Amino acid sequence: MESHWLPGIESGMSPVAAVVIYSSIASGMITLTGVVFSLAFVMVQFSAIAYSPRLVLWIARDRVLWHSLGTFTATFLYSLAAIAWLDRNRSGKVPFFSGWLVILLLLASVAMLVALIERISLFQIRRMLAFTGSTGDA
Repeated sequence: MESHWLPGIESGMSPVAAVVIYSSIASGMITLTGVVFSLAFVMVQFSAIAYSPRLVLWIARDRVLWHSLGTFTATFLYSLAAIAWLDRNRSGKVPFFSGWLVILLLLASVAMLVALIERISLFQIRRMLAFTGSTGDA
């Protein structure tokens, strides 16, 4: 659709290279999402044994956890959509904005991964006890 609305703006990349890049990003994002959230949910399950139920709810309702899931999923789905709409009219051109949006979503996913790692580090017992003491939540 982008090539229909903005026909003069193209990236200069070949469609084959774009498919390789987009599919690499999509496959990497679905793998990352599976691994990160498997580990996060195992940590929540382990936390249910080690911490109080209110702290487990705090962990399960954490916005960074769910926003990172949304960002990872959006990157995966948009990469697949970009592959599906790539070179539909056999022009040999790759749309400019779609390619850069995939890259921007990838960078946003990396930023969310860093934020998620920082947030998961709060789940250590020492830090969780400090958090509990400062908020009086447990």
